Amino acid sequence: GIITDRDITLRVIAAGLDPLNTRVEQVMTRHVFSCREDDTIEDAAREMRKHDVGRLVVTRGMMVTGIVNMTCLLRAHIGQHNNG
Repeated sequence: GIITDRDITLRVIAAGLDPLNTRVEQVMTRHVFSCREDDTIEDAAREMRKHDVGRLVVTRGMMVTGIVNMTCLLRAHIGQHNNG
């Protein structure tokens, strides 16, 4: 799974849970979608749209190497158009 600021905001704070006594496993997002390091920006955006998510775990083989979100993709897309 993965835990994000959104999980903490919605599943802990808004739910009135005590952050000091709430375990990650109680509030994490269990079903995680991913992309590969060598996927294109469009591939990653397509995967986000397909699953209606705002973040993807980035992998190389079986290893997690990062997290990409829609803001990252937009910056990269804008950067490509400004440099090309």
